[in-house]
Amino acid sequence: MRKYALLALVSFMLVTPFLVAQNSETASPTISEEARRHFVIGATLFKDAKTPDDYAQVESQFKQAVDLAPQWPDARYNLALAKEAAGDYSGAMADLKLYLQFKLPDAEARTAQDKIYVIEAKQQKAVDEANSPAVQLEKLIKSLDGGVWRCVSSTNDNTNGGHYPDSDAGHTYIAVSGHTISGIFMSRSINGYPVRDVPFDPNAKPAWTVTLTSRKFNAPIPTIYSNIDRYKDEVTISDDGRSITENITLTFNDSRESYDITQTRTYTRDR
Repeated sequence: MRKYALLALVSFMLVTPFLVAQNSETASPTISEEARRHFVIGATLFKDAKTPDDYAQVESQFKQAVDLAPQWPDARYNLALAKEAAGDYSGAMADLKLYLQFKLPDAEARTAQDKIYVIEAKQQKAVDEANSPAVQLEKLIKSLDGGVWRCVSSTNDNTNGGHYPDSDAGHTYIAVSGHTISGIFMSRSINGYPVRDVPFDPNAKPAWTVTLTSRKFNAPIPTIYSNIDRYKDEVTISDDGRSITENITLTFNDSRESYDITQTRTYTRDR
């Protein structure tokens, strides 16, 4: 029965941060009163710490205790625990390795080494989570927020008129606000002639709007289009978010003619 109780205690110690208190084996008579003061303050603050700022204060107190009493193993160990709680896994492991350089009882050395293994696992998990597709997508979307992309080139291929540059460059935009991405046409005419290079107007009504859940998506048919039998707009945001590409295929149909169009638009970030 004692064997199982000991195993349970060891398991608890490995997964639960605990503060090392001064004891007869690790205490040193040369530890200054000022070092003890910072040590006690750090231990007290650790009990109620919840936020990054809280743990920063705890770490600061134990760091001062270590600086004043570098020969004190307890201060070094608790500094490692404070760094672990703050998410500084590399720093925590470095301090634990320094702690292991002290002359320790075998049981304490074993616990410290196993604690390093626990922190290694936490560090790897944090790295894996930070590199997950969901986290990377959220980072990209956050970097896009408030951005405006201007169409810098546009080409058309159609079964009726061949290949030619399209007129969308200069006044066609894509804008992002939060998790919403919109296509906006700023084209206008004066005396019947189209005006190019129309500045972006943030109050303009979008031709289409999509909620961002992926770097690639299909945009709906713009509200300004008519006489369209078939429409597909594949939008791709670059990995760095600096450029956007639209590949559009549609079938135009009116009373006089019907033909297929393939259009490619390239946008670069304008702001």
